[in-house]
Amino acid sequence: KLNSHNAETISSRGVAWFKKGDLRKSLQDFSQAIKMNPKLSKAYNSRGILYFTLRKYQYAITDFSKAIELEPHYTNAYNNRGISWRNMGEYLKAIADYTRTMEINPSDPEAYNSLAWILATCPDSKSRDGKRAVELSSRAFLLRPDSFKLDTLAAAYAETGNFKEAISAQEKSILLMSKSRVQNKKAMEEFHNHLESYKSGKPWRDFPKKEIADSTNSKDTASQ
Repeated sequence: KLNSHNAETISSRGVAWFKKGDLRKSLQDFSQAIKMNPKLSKAYNSRGILYFTLRKYQYAITDFSKAIELEPHYTNAYNNRGISWRNMGEYLKAIADYTRTMEINPSDPEAYNSLAWILATCPDSKSRDGKRAVELSSRAFLLRPDSFKLDTLAAAYAETGNFKEAISAQEKSILLMSKSRVQNKKAMEEFHNHLESYKSGKPWRDFPKKEIADSTNSKDTASQ
């Protein structure tokens, strides 16, 4: 019991280090917590997020998979693994993880949003489905109305060829972001890039990210 308690405390400290930007100490704490309690699923998920942040997607996927093995209904781990698969260009695996998240928790807006984004922006035409992306992103916005959900809805409309609605949704996402108390400059830059693409009559394409490379994609947000 003592080891289990200490492992959770150390894992929580790792999250605190992560939020402060000290990834070295964060990694040490997550790894120590896992060593002390190999069944602590949230420590694997947290370490996976750290690896994801470093663009070490294979390491991240290994940890997310272990978290899922230990806790089969761990929706954040499924969604995080899905984002990792997407960034590696493994779109069908990403779609499978997002779909599983929705099955476990039909009220999870991030699962709907993540799946809608890949169906709208995936470079692989076989994996795209604009009509379904509109349905999913609309559902995500109803569950959690924010600028990121509108950004996805805009991409979905663009994929269907409805650039009028795409431009309208994107402009609303920019307006909503501008009114937010917490400003996200990277996301705002993305939103404007998306808007210019739709004004040019071009749907957005989200290409795979290289490992250990910087990214400004607002969809690359793993969850604790």
